[in-house]
Amino acid sequence: MDENDGVRAQSRCVSREEQEENELSTDLSNLSVGMAETKRMDYLRWDDYFMAVALLSAMRSKDPSSQVGACIVNASKKVVGIGYNGMPSGCSDDDLPWNKESSDPLQNKYMYGMCIVTEMVIGIVA
Repeated sequence: MDENDGVRAQSRCVSREEQEENELSTDLSNLSVGMAETKRMDYLRWDDYFMAVALLSAMRSKDPSSQVGACIVNASKKVVGIGYNGMPSGCSDDDLPWNKESSDPLQNKYMYGMCIVTEMVIGIVA
């Protein structure tokens, strides 16, 4: 083995390390520039966001025949109330009927269920 072979091998290793270091710094500089150039354009519009909140709220309803959610928003686009259809707060879902129709009005869910907006307004005021 020639003395120059060791020097050439060492310089190739250093060159490879330097090359990897340069590639990494180039990748990082591209990454930071790419992040700072523009904002994301595929974000939800406000009305879609609030409708999604209402849809998610509806999933909390235990009513077997209809699931309704609502999201009340003020002029500043701040959520001031969310809710879903169901029995009034403080009433057990297990003790009251979920029937849509019954000859006995006390066995009908409409006798006990509150309008979702009423429930939300009570929640906001309370």
